[in-house]
Amino acid sequence: MLSRVAAHVLCGHVREYRPLLAKLSTDRCRQLAETFDARRLNTLDPAVDVLNPKPWFQFRTQTNAVRQTQSLQALDGFDHTRTWACDENVHGSKREAFDTKAQRAAELSNITGTINVLKCDASTHADDIDAAAALRNEISSKDKLMFRRMRKYRLYPTAEQRKQLLQFMGTCRYTYNLAVAHFRATNVSKATTLRDLYVTELSKKERVYPEGIGPPPKWAYDTPKNFRYNALRKFETNVKSAFSNKANGNISNFNIQFKSRKKDGRFFPICEDASTAKITYRDGESRAMLSITKMKNIPIQCDPGLEISNEIQITNTNGLWYAVIPQFVRPSNYVNCGRTVALDPGVKAFMTGVDLDGNALHVGRGTR
Repeated sequence: MLSRVAAHVLCGHVREYRPLLAKLSTDRCRQLAETFDARRLNTLDPAVDVLNPKPWFQFRTQTNAVRQTQSLQALDGFDHTRTWACDENVHGSKREAFDTKAQRAAELSNITGTINVLKCDASTHADDIDAAAALRNEISSKDKLMFRRMRKYRLYPTAEQRKQLLQFMGTCRYTYNLAVAHFRATNVSKATTLRDLYVTELSKKERVYPEGIGPPPKWAYDTPKNFRYNALRKFETNVKSAFSNKANGNISNFNIQFKSRKKDGRFFPICEDASTAKITYRDGESRAMLSITKMKNIPIQCDPGLEISNEIQITNTNGLWYAVIPQFVRPSNYVNCGRTVALDPGVKAFMTGVDLDGNALHVGRGTR
């Protein structure tokens, strides 16, 4: 916002820019009127503080004696301008990927069905299966271009549902700590390996536990296994991130810590798969209902028509319950205004801007 104001001031050749009353709400105007003289806010004269008279947040422009007109095309020699055209193309491809999302989903469904039919005679159609699989990978790769944003929606669970959610969170934190202890003893962090030891209740495989660590207690199996497995996946991601930072030189060493209820909070996030999380809408009701494994009809306040297509999280922040749901959003239009203002925050001036013509703009200078 400040950069737009600065560009307007530089291009408009005005000394001050202060249309406050046109931008502020009624309550804001009333608060300003209690501190500043309301008549001064409608003029371009320096505003005066009623309690302590002094200049108030002025914009002052400084124009060079010799005007050197430049344009963005004249900055091709700078590294940061070479990628502008590339950025515009990438932005356009992301918009196209979002607009053709439904079409790609239908194409992927048809290709998958074709591959399943060809697999009935795999020896004869081996080349056709490979070609169809390559086409499917090419189409699905465009999904990575889409913008994904996390949205938090308020949950209103009942007392019984809150109690059950706290139980699930505690078990997930306990499973995470089991993985930390196992990693410290064996350096094994793969989630699928840990799943056979600490998630699956019955298994035909022989289980070998490190010294001092045993199978989970019976009450741990009351929590859905996908919640506990997602906690192991989160642990594996943390370990991979630690090794990556060490390889890149960001850290010299690391030590995976346990999740403490006292230090890290009693609310351990629950991760639910998209295949089991559903949102249902009822006619005549303002709130929808979220259903997860072993828990149905949690009231949720969300946008109409919201669908779950990716893994979600259930968290608690300051005593309020939320569902964090990722969504794909359509990028806005790529707009190149043709002018640039460089902003430099400082001490003597709150902000100083310089445009391509060499004009300087001082925001809040000399207002102490």
